Amino acid sequence: MLNLQMSFLRNNIVIWAISSHTDEIFTPIERLEKICTEVFSSKKFIRKKINIEIWAQNNFPLVSASMRLFYNQFSCSDAHPRIFSVDCIEIDSRLLIDNFQSQAKIHGALIGDSFDFFKICLRFAYSLVSRQRFIPFYKEDNAYFIANLEAFEDNLIFRDLCDKAPFSIKEKMSDKVESTVKNALNHFLNLIIIDSVKEELSKVKSETKCDLWLRGLLGEKTKVDESIKKSADEWLISRNINHELDFSMLFKLGEPDEKTEDWKLTFHMQSKKDPSFIIGLDELWKNTNKLPIKNLKLQLLMDLGIAAKYSKIVEKSLHKPQPSKIKITGDEALKFITIDSFYLKDLGFVVQIPKIISSRKERLKVNVIFKDSGKFKISGTSSLGKELFDFDYSVALGDLEISRKDFLALSKTKQELVRIKGKWVELNQNEVNKVLDYFEKKKQMSLYDTFLINTSGQEKFQIDSVTAPKQFESRVKGLFDFSRIEDTIVPKGFLGSLREYQKKGFSWMVFLKNTGFGGILADDMGLGKTVQSIAYFLHCKGKEPNLVICPKSVLGNWKRELKQFSPSLRVHIHHGSERLKKPEIGKNFADKDLIISSYATLRIDQNFFENIQWHTVILDEAQLIKNPVAMQTLAINKLKSKHRFCLTGTPVENRLSELWSIMNFANPSLLSTWSSFKKSFAEPIEIGNDEEKSAVLRRIISPFIMRRLKTDKKIINDLPEKTEIKEYCNLTEEQASIYQAIVDDSMEKIKSKDENRRALIMAALIKLKQVCNHPSNYLKDTNRLDMRSGKVVRFREIIESIMENNEKSLVFTQYKEMGELLKKDLEDYFYTPVCFLHGEQSSKIREQMIDLFQSDDRNSPKIFILSLKAGGLGINLTKANNVIHFDRWWNPAVENQATDRAFRIGQKKNVFVYKLITTGTIEEKIDEIIEKKLNLSNLVLSKGELAITELNNEQLKELFSLRRDNLEV
Repeated sequence: MLNLQMSFLRNNIVIWAISSHTDEIFTPIERLEKICTEVFSSKKFIRKKINIEIWAQNNFPLVSASMRLFYNQFSCSDAHPRIFSVDCIEIDSRLLIDNFQSQAKIHGALIGDSFDFFKICLRFAYSLVSRQRFIPFYKEDNAYFIANLEAFEDNLIFRDLCDKAPFSIKEKMSDKVESTVKNALNHFLNLIIIDSVKEELSKVKSETKCDLWLRGLLGEKTKVDESIKKSADEWLISRNINHELDFSMLFKLGEPDEKTEDWKLTFHMQSKKDPSFIIGLDELWKNTNKLPIKNLKLQLLMDLGIAAKYSKIVEKSLHKPQPSKIKITGDEALKFITIDSFYLKDLGFVVQIPKIISSRKERLKVNVIFKDSGKFKISGTSSLGKELFDFDYSVALGDLEISRKDFLALSKTKQELVRIKGKWVELNQNEVNKVLDYFEKKKQMSLYDTFLINTSGQEKFQIDSVTAPKQFESRVKGLFDFSRIEDTIVPKGFLGSLREYQKKGFSWMVFLKNTGFGGILADDMGLGKTVQSIAYFLHCKGKEPNLVICPKSVLGNWKRELKQFSPSLRVHIHHGSERLKKPEIGKNFADKDLIISSYATLRIDQNFFENIQWHTVILDEAQLIKNPVAMQTLAINKLKSKHRFCLTGTPVENRLSELWSIMNFANPSLLSTWSSFKKSFAEPIEIGNDEEKSAVLRRIISPFIMRRLKTDKKIINDLPEKTEIKEYCNLTEEQASIYQAIVDDSMEKIKSKDENRRALIMAALIKLKQVCNHPSNYLKDTNRLDMRSGKVVRFREIIESIMENNEKSLVFTQYKEMGELLKKDLEDYFYTPVCFLHGEQSSKIREQMIDLFQSDDRNSPKIFILSLKAGGLGINLTKANNVIHFDRWWNPAVENQATDRAFRIGQKKNVFVYKLITTGTIEEKIDEIIEKKLNLSNLVLSKGELAITELNNEQLKELFSLRRDNLEV
């Protein structure tokens, strides 16, 4: 494990790393180069050795909170600056720009705060360039652009960046943070500008003095002519109005009155100390003593001269002596409002303009009204979303609504600044024509069409609201307000009961089915997505067969929950020993209500699956199709079904490529093509933090995603304080082979020997439980877990869902060796630090780990592994609200005591307890004994594992024997 850091030294980005290896402090250059190749998909690096001054403790670098476990740095009170000689990689800054959206997870590495910091700098540079907040500059013979941070908001962001800059970005402690940040910002800014115009630059053929300066500004080495330097100085000076005065020049645009169409621009001086004090220039020309400004007339002319360079309208006013006002046309007024005013504000002038509703800031929004033509008699299961309706529409710009009739009339005037209902409105004729071309040529449209318009990326307008005929109104409103969805009666064949929020989820699925849409049920893990889906399948019983595709690690959970809640459903598990031969697939599926299979099996039998007409296909753990071009995703999308749903416990809205891929399965084409969606939404939101685009996207997807969190107040009230969940895992072939060999060998020894019988039984029990955990827990052959254990695979999936929700977990195991294996596996797999508490540690180390885990620091460890004996008592770990029993202790009281490390006074969240059980093994059989309270249950409850030593040989054989129908294949 290593901690990657990024610094900006002498106008170059360099990357270095602190190592967790005990025999080294910093990562050697060879390994660092390998990591950088993985991160940036390039090998074009320059190796360097630098001296860098950073905080240290006991002669070791002080690492970020996420790394402190590796160095036992639980406190930094005695830290001090120290210079280290460090191997580093100098990278081309364009690689950072190109990999801006790359994942923050790198195998075997933790990303330091400096990476995030430079990404924020880069995003700010993009923002400055997009708003043209930069100016040309030169120093000696070097020409370049610098950021213009005069605007108050930009200066505030810059100051905030300086305050939050990590120490590792600088070479020396004495270096000023402001200088480093500003240099980095200008560095990125220049690269972005150069990349944006390099194609146009190649067309510049002439070699005038200005051309040479332009080439210098855009990265080429060239000499700046003295005359250009002089002109640049004059231009920069010309932008500098006198900011030291107590008064600012104010430009005020007045609206036309009823008698004339002319607008009036007047000039004033406004007090900075008392903005209510304003005096017109017409008065000041007459009496300069009204303001205490030396050489007032000269100052006024200088300010007006600067303003005139950026506004033709102000320039025109200077044709008369002592200018104080000018009449302008509507077109000129629009130009002043939309262009000149921004330049003047940028220079430091005050501008007052009438409020206008601008199509440059506000998108045209269309309100669609579907009409009842009397042609349709839609039943409860028809696809309302795709039925065609007659329609009408109105248009809205900002808070102003324009009827279809008025909109058509306005479009004929060809004017861009018009007064509507007492408000000034700027209409972009191109956008007006887009609306007209789309709606005036259509005779009918569907509800589905309204969503497609919003995501096509081609239109300059969006659908703002949809009004449906009265008989369909509740369904359409239900799409945008889940509370309006009518409850569906839980089918009679459902054994058990649904919680209120689960009834809502089941009703939502039925509602979407009836309106012709698919959906993503993205409830937090543990809230019962499977049981809501089972209720849905019972509701659909009797139609074509339904299909569930899930990871093989959860096949057992589906099988058991179906048996528990809906035994009347005709179910076939198409996997492993129950997998049908290809010629039999279609014929044998026809009489089933539900087929369950794994993603891997679907790939193998793809040709057969895609030729079957399914009623509903549900993808469990749908994040497994997050890659839109992966073979697995492409195969899934070829399935033929009337209805589609996705189940996932992860917040899909956080990664837009994943959102598109999953939604494209649930509702094909709803979010347009990936390339169009990327251009219209992904890049503006993820790179530009475009809040308007985010809001539009939320409106589009919200009807089709239901996500309830365990922290929601309504959910908390409907949940017990502690929820126990059994997670069933299958053995791999390797585990099953070792397990059977232990059973055979142990039973032979137990039958042949009366002495030491208890010891032999206990030894067998330990071996079998270790094999259920992982072959390496028994064989001691390697510290790499890989995919050799079904339990480990399911464990990783549970941890991943928990971490996606930024929650903390406690993991209990009886075996110190297994704890060490899990710690290394989790750190390698998730690139996150893991605490591990066991009986061989000092009390000081234990206390430091507990304090670190209980910390509110965002980089504090999220996972705490504890050996059951060492961590089962006397510890308060209430920051965790998830408890995982990796292997079972057969005395429930002991397990409950361990669970109570999190479930105790001070816990502010509902606690979820996961018990991992390997099917077909002793783990499942003991669990059944405890659950069903059979004859042996009291014995087990009172004596735990010792009770097993009192069983006779036949009982032991039954308990130990392996049911081979639950293997992973």
